[in-house]
Amino acid sequence: MQEDPRLNRNKVHFPRLNIYEKIPVLSATIHQDIKRPLFSMSERTVKSIRQITDEILYTLLVKM
Repeated sequence: MQEDPRLNRNKVHFPRLNIYEKIPVLSATIHQDIKRPLFSMSERTVKSIRQITDEILYTLLVKM
């Protein structure tokens, strides 16, 4: 069986890193008292912690 020549390791082209758009990321530490309810909500709803926190923050912003 012949390999596809386009998949040859020596011929694969990787784009430069500066081509990619840099997306700002907000980093925060979650307090232990808030972490437990977030984990339980995540298990109940089968969503990630990130999805839950995004929904909570969005809801709070809308209320403002």
